[in-house]
Amino acid sequence: MSWLILVYTVGFWPALAAVAAYAWRCGGRPERAAAVMYVSATVMEIVARNLGAHPWARFDFAFVSIDMLLLTGLLILALRFGRTWSIFAVAIQLVSTLGHLMKLIYAGILPLTYAILTGSSGWLSLILLAIGTRSAQRAARWRNESSAALRPHAGSRADMAPRNSPRR
Repeated sequence: MSWLILVYTVGFWPALAAVAAYAWRCGGRPERAAAVMYVSATVMEIVARNLGAHPWARFDFAFVSIDMLLLTGLLILALRFGRTWSIFAVAIQLVSTLGHLMKLIYAGILPLTYAILTGSSGWLSLILLAIGTRSAQRAARWRNESSAALRPHAGSRADMAPRNSPRR
């Protein structure tokens, strides 16, 4: 097995765990929701495989359902919050989901082509989630710094009572 394939398949789990933990700790509500969706979809795919699903040998309803659920969740997320990364994540997941439609229409598609079309969205989605989490983290830091700059500092003139009013 080529080292690249090994990194692509085995390396996905630690990458998913790291990005999901990063999104959960530092991201906003959309990033956390997407992390939960990605982890849930990955776990559902493992359960489907253990129950006898064959994801790339033939059209498999279990994998189509998982991808459709993920697409629906990401679409709701993108429409509700409108983050740039989530819009791209929907586009990537749509391409992956349309790969299933292609397999349904043309059953003679090569399994490798079908696997690449439907399975390669995972890494791109993780990269987008990491970028989105970093963006949310920077935006939160910027909001905190700008709101702190607007607050009067202790001992400043804004903390004192007006000069012509009696102090209490």
